[in-house]
Amino acid sequence: MWLTLTSGQVVDVGVVLVAVGRRGNVADLNLEGAGLTATSQGLIPVNDRFQTTVPHIYAAGDVVGWPALASTSMEQARVAMAHAFDQTDGAAAAVYPLAVYTVPELAMVGLSEEACQQQILPYQIGRAYF
Repeated sequence: MWLTLTSGQVVDVGVVLVAVGRRGNVADLNLEGAGLTATSQGLIPVNDRFQTTVPHIYAAGDVVGWPALASTSMEQARVAMAHAFDQTDGAAAAVYPLAVYTVPELAMVGLSEEACQQQILPYQIGRAYF
């Protein structure tokens, strides 16, 4: 199969994967009844504590957008819970884990190497080659 790239380059490929993104599954939530409005991608806008535009309603996980991963969603919910119950004892994460469920799996937490370099922060990187 031949694939023509936007650059005009033609590539011989065996398989083509088309990924068009995700949409939040909010159609049946009656957001309007709660005073909320989703974006055109079906996402619920939140602040850094996962509080919506209705102060007593919080949202976390797939409906707030990237990265839409279970491990990250759990930490987002912890942040929301800590804020909702005025808990400031550090129970909520300052950074969120990210993972790509491939073979082998990839994961990270914290700043990127580039961000550490820009902020002149000491850092360590671990790499495992499979």
